[in-house]
Amino acid sequence: MQKDRWSGASGSIRQRVAHRSRAEESQAREKLEDDRVKRCFR
Repeated sequence: MQKDRWSGASGSIRQRVAHRSRAEESQAREKLEDDRVKRCFR
């Protein structure tokens, strides 16, 4: 019982971490694109 509960908790945490890293990745990409646009328009 406890083992199953732990595996489920670790799985959800892993999913959360993956989701967070994906969000940060998209944010960084958007920032890079914004910088590029600003350079072009300067």
